[in-house]
Amino acid sequence: MSEKKRILYIATEMSPYLELTEFAEVINKLAIKSNDSGLEVRCIMPRFGVINERRHRLHEVVRLSGINVQVDGDDYPLQIKVASLPNARLQVYFLENEDFFKRKQIFHDENEKWFDDNALRTIFF
Repeated sequence: MSEKKRILYIATEMSPYLELTEFAEVINKLAIKSNDSGLEVRCIMPRFGVINERRHRLHEVVRLSGINVQVDGDDYPLQIKVASLPNARLQVYFLENEDFFKRKQIFHDENEKWFDDNALRTIFF
């Protein structure tokens, strides 16, 4: 008996949670199609402040949360939340850290100025 192959899709956006570009829908469809073809699929993305926790029914994965991640000599707390992708038997994990992802803008402010910590946020993710 062969084991199911496992795939982890890592993306900064995924429909329906965050749709900045067409890539969000591509990741959604790719994950669903892979899952439907018998692969064991999981997705992971940052839990940006614009993602509505209540609407998407995110809940904390206690056994995976409470870890500190060291980046550039500093420790940053990490929480993991999970939601089920609507109309699919598929779990999406969200990395949460207030320092990096709580703000309502994603990569730049309202004046289109890129955040100075984008590189650090990407490394953390």
